[in-house]
Amino acid sequence: MSRATVTARKRRNVPQTLRATGTGQAAVTGIGPALPPPGPQMFFQTLTASLTHPTIPPIVGQTVLQELRPMPLVARVNLGSTVIATTPTPTPGCTTTLPDGNFDTVQTAITNADPGSTICIPAGDYTWDLGEGPLLISKQVHLRGPDTGEARIIDMGVSDIIRVTTVQGSPIRISHLTLVGGTVDWVSPTVKRVNGVNCIWAGGQGQIRVDHMIFDCRPFAPTRPVMTPSQGAVVQVRSFLARDGVTGVFDHNYCRSGGGLRAAVQTQHNAWQGVGDFGDNSWAQATGWGDFNSAMYYEDNIWELNIATSTSCWAHDSHEGARGVIRYNRLINANFAAHGSEAGARGRGTRMMEIYGNVAPDRTAGSTVFINARSGDVLVWNNTVGAGYTGLCRLDNDRSVQNFGTWLSCDGTFPFDENDPVIYATGIAQAGSGNAFLVASTTTDLWTANQWTGARYSVRNTSAVQFTQPPPGDGRSEGALISQSTARTITCQPSVGALSGPNFHPGDTWQISRCFTAMDQCGMGAGLLLKNTDPVLASTNLKGPANQVADPCYSWGNTLGAGNPGPPNNTMTTPYAHIRSGVHFFNGVTKPGYTPAARHHPLTRTGFTAGEYHDAAELSPE
Repeated sequence: MSRATVTARKRRNVPQTLRATGTGQAAVTGIGPALPPPGPQMFFQTLTASLTHPTIPPIVGQTVLQELRPMPLVARVNLGSTVIATTPTPTPGCTTTLPDGNFDTVQTAITNADPGSTICIPAGDYTWDLGEGPLLISKQVHLRGPDTGEARIIDMGVSDIIRVTTVQGSPIRISHLTLVGGTVDWVSPTVKRVNGVNCIWAGGQGQIRVDHMIFDCRPFAPTRPVMTPSQGAVVQVRSFLARDGVTGVFDHNYCRSGGGLRAAVQTQHNAWQGVGDFGDNSWAQATGWGDFNSAMYYEDNIWELNIATSTSCWAHDSHEGARGVIRYNRLINANFAAHGSEAGARGRGTRMMEIYGNVAPDRTAGSTVFINARSGDVLVWNNTVGAGYTGLCRLDNDRSVQNFGTWLSCDGTFPFDENDPVIYATGIAQAGSGNAFLVASTTTDLWTANQWTGARYSVRNTSAVQFTQPPPGDGRSEGALISQSTARTITCQPSVGALSGPNFHPGDTWQISRCFTAMDQCGMGAGLLLKNTDPVLASTNLKGPANQVADPCYSWGNTLGAGNPGPPNNTMTTPYAHIRSGVHFFNGVTKPGYTPAARHHPLTRTGFTAGEYHDAAELSPE
């Protein structure tokens, strides 16, 4: 049976920093600069729920969010130097108003509901126990709480809170709830388990709208020490995960995380259009810039990821053929990431991202680049980035320096890359130390200094792996770009972090070859379809070049704050020779022929999922 603690809601004491005005608005004093008049910065309309809970310690950060009761009123959110007004809207008609938000009550109502029903959960705090969830939704319904957001679902299980399977032609909507994921279950006096991997998991081949939600996804432990690495890994708790081929919009939500978590939302289009797995079909299809049916959209959200020392607090992360449009959001101590094909044993990299119109005020925790893309096509434009970020966008290709699971180093020998057929040199290492080795002990010069640097030449340790060990590992049967060479020595570009990359030992064999372009690297687009866990080309059942076309990354119109590199502010950078300026990315250049999607996603304007928007309050209206 489910346990629910339903608390009668009384008007809370109004903090000294808030006072009611004669206009029915909340005036904020003493917590930041004066409130701006209504205007285009007021883009987050309906965030009205309290973010306090008696058993959940608050995150220390820039955001001060308070509310006044009774509703309707206008709450104001102070985000350091920016204040955002929020305006509630009347609750739409409910097909079914539930007596409570117990798990069994909600699941039974969804199971019995007719398609097109709106199921309303009343205000209260509801704890969903271990083994009850996830809540399953696979038909066209709108699950919602009151406009106040005071229907709080607190996850005490180890699975997703809500799991949605979408169906084409029948969009699903979830709105106006507060989901608390990442709560802690103590397995022993010293070991804890973080619950709730995803607050909402959405898959299938249909559409979903998730809006006006509060996601409070972080582990909390008021009376216990924080888990150490020896006690187990901290689970990554996401607010939202889009899988399979799902599209739609995630809009007007507030996501906050802390305590060692990383990605607030994530996109993984592993089975795009219902074909295959691992993101293969997404990489076989056209990019579809500006097309509502070609990506999952994330717009008009606030992401606050306050982890004091973290450099990887990702508002949005992606993998396995992901297609995402991330626009008009506000980030607090957060950044964006796009994983490459090196990120999983078989999964492909991110397919495409459009990132524009976002605002990231000065960081107060951690320091990192605003966008780290390791795969696919990325458009970055009209973003405003504050101080504390180390740059706008870094393009990586980690396979340039080491093997990753299925996807081996792009050193001129991996069959799915575009390779130079020439083997330029071979030999036996006379002496070796890590990623450097002596080619020959003779005093005769074999080549000129740095002959092999800067032109995508790689050296591969061609000896068979002899033993396995923790990083840096054996280092045999791996290749990497050549970063330096003398007349008789070669040094490889270092591997990523503490991972392996090639290591050379006396007597190891080596060869110099070249990869022109790596499969799935930044700036590459659609290619041939792959299939199977041990990948082959679907058309031939053989391994061979993916034949991807160039689809370059572009950056334009961005503004960076103090402490960042000076003008121009549109700089994409890369440490890898495989990603070439003027071929795979262009700085300060608008993408030719590009037209972004209309300002408002159709699911917010028409049909079953429409409602709760205000033209005058949008960040960047048409």
